[in-house]
Amino acid sequence: LPGMTKAEVEERFPSFTCEPGMENGWYPLSHKETRTEFNDRAQEVSDWLWQLHDQTESERGFKTGMILSIHGNLIQSIITNLVKSSNMMLTHDNTGFAHVQLWSSEDNKIRFPAIIFTNRVDHLHSTPELIAGGAVVADHWVQDYVA
Repeated sequence: LPGMTKAEVEERFPSFTCEPGMENGWYPLSHKETRTEFNDRAQEVSDWLWQLHDQTESERGFKTGMILSIHGNLIQSIITNLVKSSNMMLTHDNTGFAHVQLWSSEDNKIRFPAIIFTNRVDHLHSTPELIAGGAVVADHWVQDYVA
């Protein structure tokens, strides 16, 4: 259940550096996460993205931009958090990708995400049978995560 450890990932992919917290694997729970745990995790990632946005290039450790490789359910929850709306159902396939830019005024009094696109699955057009996860109402996770 925990997946590869930090050491295993960095040995298999020498040019990749894991963030702290993966020493024992990427999934720390011994059970399927609850709706509350899922929502908390999505909020933690959303907050972390704003923290990175607020840091300088030297504090952040990279110039600009990043790629998150995460499940469709999590990206739709993160984007929902970023736009601060619980009245939105964003569908996102498991291998789809999104382009979201975070913007703020210099004093951070005005902050907003610019959603350039979501749920792009161009890389799967030749294999449409691999496109999955975007049917949020029909999928099983809705019963677990939407109150």
